[in-house]
Amino acid sequence: MRESNYDLLRIVSIIAVILIHVSATWIYGYTDFIVEGSHTLKEFSYPVVVCILNSIPRFAVPCFIMLSGAFILASEKTKDYKYFYKKSILKIIIPTLIFSVIYIIYRFIEIYVFKLNSNQNEALKELGIDILNGKPYYHMWYMSMLIIIYLLAPIVSRFKDSISIKNFRIVAYVFLIISTICRWRVYKIDNAFDIGQGFEYLGYFMVGYVIRYDIKNKSNLKGLLLILTAILIEVGAGFLEYKYQIVEGVYEFDLKLEVVSPYSPLIVISSILIFIGFSMLNIKENKVLSYLANHVFIVYLVHVLLYELSK
Repeated sequence: MRESNYDLLRIVSIIAVILIHVSATWIYGYTDFIVEGSHTLKEFSYPVVVCILNSIPRFAVPCFIMLSGAFILASEKTKDYKYFYKKSILKIIIPTLIFSVIYIIYRFIEIYVFKLNSNQNEALKELGIDILNGKPYYHMWYMSMLIIIYLLAPIVSRFKDSISIKNFRIVAYVFLIISTICRWRVYKIDNAFDIGQGFEYLGYFMVGYVIRYDIKNKSNLKGLLLILTAILIEVGAGFLEYKYQIVEGVYEFDLKLEVVSPYSPLIVISSILIFIGFSMLNIKENKVLSYLANHVFIVYLVHVLLYELSK
């Protein structure tokens, strides 16, 4: 049986991902202008709005991972290594490989046809490094990280069943807190296949299951209030991003502190609140929501190519 509240969250999250990628283009441009000194601050009357539009959707990646955990860890079949890995190959690995090839071809086109980089040899070297790091295009890091999550899922599922739900709940939240502390100060992880990175995202994965398991009583009012609270927190994160990246122009260069990353404390809190909020919503089963939710995965894989071609 479909759960329309989670279908809605999937749809909202993919819209949020698209908004992140679109708004990020503007933010990086403004940062360069400020650092180069070619603009004065008075010319930037609306970048704060762009930063807020870039920060509000930052719940998307954490919520996608929590959604995966909520359903994968609830399934008894997940403990069956052979079944789960076979299913994962068909559902995750093969589409990842197919679209990796597509994006690699597109990057060749960027290099030799669009000539976006004047130094072709350097561009090819960068492409080779990105392929080895599991990021043939910038959004594909998520797919590489997800493969690691799926690799670990049966182990986590068996561990969950070996202890009480109370203890698993404690482990899940402690794991997420420790991951937040460790990852917040890490400026950049080059290798998307890094097992450590996937291991750290397990915190979200486990918490997603715990939240879905714990919430029995639905309340649209409480759910919407939690979602609104989370949005206000992310608006605050947007103001901080504006201050550090636009006004001071140091976010990408000297600060080494992620304000709106999936492991920024503000984003961790807001993402959990949004997931709890949607978990509390009481929405009747809706075929339209189900249909759209079923296509979220392909939209994630395709949307960047469509966006780049539209520029």
